[in-house]
Amino acid sequence: EYVATALEQLTDASVDDLEPVIRTGYRRTTVYLPQSEQNPVDSRLTIDTSLTWTPLSESALMYTADGGEGPTKYQVGTEYTAPGTVIIETKSGSAPSVADKYLWRAGIRPVKISKFATGMAALNPQLPANKWKRTIQH
Repeated sequence: EYVATALEQLTDASVDDLEPVIRTGYRRTTVYLPQSEQNPVDSRLTIDTSLTWTPLSESALMYTADGGEGPTKYQVGTEYTAPGTVIIETKSGSAPSVADKYLWRAGIRPVKISKFATGMAALNPQLPANKWKRTIQH
């Protein structure tokens, strides 16, 4: 009901016009780091590996890189992977945890990321990927 109301107020589209466009998959490991002498705050890490994106409709792919209509190098229903890619998210509240500090020392800095938006930008050359370009390249 909320979606129908929002669509009605914002656009001519209806809920019936919505369709799934991409499936994002990953394998998640969660690590809990309790507060301790070395770790000033309770914290948690989620580690996502085996990332996959599967376009579910032509809407996910849209157009070719030159703007013309036609197939991209990706196909609906085919799963695409990001081998060796790992997304680590730390959750420690207001103070950095021992995990945050370790990642910083290793030269790994926080980056905002959306697995959905990254997959869409990687699979669809027509979408502006500038926000996700660094993520896609790494």
